[in-house]
Amino acid sequence: MINNPVLDQSLVTSIQRQKICEVVGETYSDENWQDWRWQMRHRLTKLEHFQK
Repeated sequence: MINNPVLDQSLVTSIQRQKICEVVGETYSDENWQDWRWQMRHRLTKLEHFQK
């Protein structure tokens, strides 16, 4: 198996985004993630978000 750092980074990024969405109570969607309006509505604003 060939190790592909670009693919690995893409997977890591996706996992990180999923974790952030879980903190704010949302399901990860690439379409939503790319929408700045969705980003503003679901930004981390509470101390408990950062503690998680």
